[in-house]
Amino acid sequence: MDTFRLNNGMTIEFSPAEQWSGEMFVKMPEKNGEEAMYQFAANHLIEHCFAGGFEDSETRNRYVRHQLPSMTEEKGSIGALKSLMKTAYALRHPMLENVSAEKEAIVEEWSMCSTAPEKFKFWGGFMHAVTPDKWDMIDETITPEKGMRFLNHQADYTRNFTFDELQKHALATYGGKQITLRLAGPVTSEEMQELIGRSGLEKVPSEHENGQEIDYKHVPEANRYQDISRVNMQIDANMQGISKDDTTAVIRRIGKALHNNPKIGLYTYEKNNGVMSFSFMKGKEDLVNMQIQDTLKVIENDNKTSIGMRMVAQAVKQKLVNQENRQQSRTHDLTLAKLNASISR
Repeated sequence: MDTFRLNNGMTIEFSPAEQWSGEMFVKMPEKNGEEAMYQFAANHLIEHCFAGGFEDSETRNRYVRHQLPSMTEEKGSIGALKSLMKTAYALRHPMLENVSAEKEAIVEEWSMCSTAPEKFKFWGGFMHAVTPDKWDMIDETITPEKGMRFLNHQADYTRNFTFDELQKHALATYGGKQITLRLAGPVTSEEMQELIGRSGLEKVPSEHENGQEIDYKHVPEANRYQDISRVNMQIDANMQGISKDDTTAVIRRIGKALHNNPKIGLYTYEKNNGVMSFSFMKGKEDLVNMQIQDTLKVIENDNKTSIGMRMVAQAVKQKLVNQENRQQSRTHDLTLAKLNASISR
């Protein structure tokens, strides 16, 4: 691995490889106790909201990791340069997006964790300072009570942050001197340095103006994951007579709409063998149902979408209506298991 440092303090670690890849590590000040938990919550929310097209991101105590926008072998050096330029722009102009929706998404994220206290011991990287090379650790000292307390505080802090203090904290932390890029690709070290020079990464300020680390403040306890349970909903996208691309596109539109509704705060959104799974907290069933119906109506009436997508939207809408008519009493079970409509063109 070759390591070199830019004038703004940014560290570049490069390794020759057959395929392109890129990760960015952002280092945070080390804090302890409640201040560390508070900073973690702020970093986590910023990680969710940070604009820049990053494909995958994670927060740990003292570090945030972002996977750079796609740097694939097929696109060659041009694709890698575009990815680096996009990253450079995001770092030169740190911006946050969808803060309200992401707050609720994080609350949902922790609610998912709260259902598996036996896994709390694998949270060492959340509770103690880590490095990029020692990202996760097992911490046998984490009890279910300690884990729940962490989750409750994270939800309390997350909901309490203001946009202004988050933006200032992002400016304070996403400066060049706190960033390490770990890059790999089928080029020489000299060629990589040339790409870096053309990318604009050297123009990222070492420190952004108006940046200010977030100050710890006491937040009243309002969340208790001990008392919260979730609802799981599934929609089977394996619909006969319609292409998988059309069915998957409809379900993705539903997932995006649910996620972007801050009143719902959808977190879990997964696809496995054509079955799309969504998770949200109890008490939001009517909101979820209405949002799905509204999304399907938009798809159904949009002449710019494919005929297949509109047919899928019609079929899903009818299934929801049939299910509603069958329900004699309202329950918390919105599972649409094995939705497998046979549609003829």
